[in-house]
Amino acid sequence: MVFALQALPQAWKTSVTRVTGAGRDVRGNKTPGVKSAVDGCLLAPNTTEEERSLSDVTTTRATLYAPVDSTWATGDQVITPAESVLPGRWDVDGDPIRWPAGWRINLIRHTPTGGL
Repeated sequence: MVFALQALPQAWKTSVTRVTGAGRDVRGNKTPGVKSAVDGCLLAPNTTEEERSLSDVTTTRATLYAPVDSTWATGDQVITPAESVLPGRWDVDGDPIRWPAGWRINLIRHTPTGGL
């Protein structure tokens, strides 16, 4: 069986870093989380919107398609490489969905625009 990601050109794919357990400990101190590389992913742009109610934050959404043999969970973060179409650090938004062709992971990030 050929999975959907395997059929795509290699040039379209990227490696990402999955971060699990990042957040804050019981004292409120930041915890770095555990990083692991996931190869053979496809990163697709979704939407970008600016808050209109006196906010200086831009919300960007993307979709990450990952190989079926990887593991994903709500609360994970994703770091995409600087040379990717959407570089940076992302939060997994909602539940990642595993299906026979791989994973579909909704990503979101909030970026200050410096407007106000």
